[in-house]
Amino acid sequence: MNHHGHDYCVWGIRIVAHQFFKRFVGHHHVPCTARINESNDFALQRYAQKAFRVAINAGCNFFARCRFIPFIGHPFNLMATINVSCGCLAEYRGSHIFASSSCCGRQNTLFPACLCCMLCNNKLHNMHLTGFRENMYSPLRKLDMNLLLVFDSLYRHGSVTAAANEQALSPSALSHALNRLRVALADPLFVRTGGRMVPTAKAESIAAKISGALGSLSSCLLESGDFEAEKSRETFTFAVTDYTAAVILPALVARVNQLAPGITLKLVYSRDFNADDDLLSGKVDFALGFEEEQKPSRRGIESMTCFTDDYVVAVRRGHPHIQDLLTQEGYLSAGHVVVRPWLESRGMIDRYLESQQVRRRIVVELPSLMIAPLIVSQSDLAITLPKRGIASIFDMKNLMVFAPPFPTPQYILKAYYSPTLGNSPGHVWMREQILAICDR
Repeated sequence: MNHHGHDYCVWGIRIVAHQFFKRFVGHHHVPCTARINESNDFALQRYAQKAFRVAINAGCNFFARCRFIPFIGHPFNLMATINVSCGCLAEYRGSHIFASSSCCGRQNTLFPACLCCMLCNNKLHNMHLTGFRENMYSPLRKLDMNLLLVFDSLYRHGSVTAAANEQALSPSALSHALNRLRVALADPLFVRTGGRMVPTAKAESIAAKISGALGSLSSCLLESGDFEAEKSRETFTFAVTDYTAAVILPALVARVNQLAPGITLKLVYSRDFNADDDLLSGKVDFALGFEEEQKPSRRGIESMTCFTDDYVVAVRRGHPHIQDLLTQEGYLSAGHVVVRPWLESRGMIDRYLESQQVRRRIVVELPSLMIAPLIVSQSDLAITLPKRGIASIFDMKNLMVFAPPFPTPQYILKAYYSPTLGNSPGHVWMREQILAICDR
């Protein structure tokens, strides 16, 4: 055996021990021993014994038998055939590969050896062709799944106390759970700032995925039987704007409270037009919004139509320029209040007017509908909204309402939801209640 081949085989054996150490540290199996024989080189045998002893001491439960046999024509003068039988490799077989370029037809391998499992007699390199890699589920084996519920609650509430209440834990127990999760994920995850638990960059990056996974799992485990509304303690989260909340939620809250007093309805403001990310992640159950042709289609999101409505124009009674009739000239000469919750540059009405090569004069832009009634009632400004919104939010006694002096598309209000959660009995029941109050 030449010295060159000896060096490469020793280098390879050291890599074996190093990789076993990396992969199995933390798996507390009862260590066995390794037996290495039939080597033509006593120094190589000693190196191999030392390498496998390192692996064994790292916590590997395996029995290894190495036979070093001269192999004529191999790039190195040795070929090692290692037969491994163990609980660890039986579980992770196919994740650890050392293959000889001569006997396996693969190039640039770390160690000139062909590994096979004594239990199934399958060569490991035939099971997996991507080299050293952990089993795709191995991170989950080290993690208590209940810690993900703690993470999700803390991310949503930003408070240890609120998250502990939701998880039926004491604040101290939740803090201990958070510390365990910090160790498992090697990140602080949440930092106390100004009385709130603020997520770190890593927590922000994984929050939506964890929430979506928990939602999918919860939906998967739900029974397919009838939904018992009167016994339910579910929480349904709605992404809304001021307008969609005003026209849907008062009647929906009254109906749900009567039929299912244990159900909680939680409202959050839509952060963008679609709220698709929140729907797909499971952070919200429903997003109430209008359908608009100019917006991109919602891929992977399902919807149902709540109602259709017509746009109307409202001004205060006693308006100096608009009395019994609203003409296009009067509409364009008036100042206007517009509500743009996502700070969009222009809405549906403005796009239509631009297509007719005319523009209205916008005096006030609001991110919320809340103060619009006060502004309209105390000024000469006009506002254009769907009819249901005017009737729900404004004081009609002090208002004059007109049809627009030009054609407008219909307003279509829809409830959007993720198909992942949409088949659960609770979701089906809630959609029925939404349609019931919208049909009135």
